[in-house]
Amino acid sequence: MLDEKKIEPIRQVTMLQRSKGKLGARLGKTTGWIHRTAMKHRMVKALDGVTYEKITPDGLHYKRHQKKHFLAVDTIILCTGQQSFDEISS
Repeated sequence: MLDEKKIEPIRQVTMLQRSKGKLGARLGKTTGWIHRTAMKHRMVKALDGVTYEKITPDGLHYKRHQKKHFLAVDTIILCTGQQSFDEISS
């Protein structure tokens, strides 16, 4: 069981998701809740409905709610999902 107290993070982590809605909503029903709880306790900032614009040496440029934003970061990790593209097999 997870400890209920928040863990002071070593660095700020921000998760961005292209689709709108609850982050991790498609995770497994038996384990998804524990991942979301762990992120909450580690104070991970999560944003949905994001469009990535560009990556520069200074950070990540993105749009959310039709507004441009900039996230000054030193590390970017891409976790890309997979979508079917059936046209290629036709």
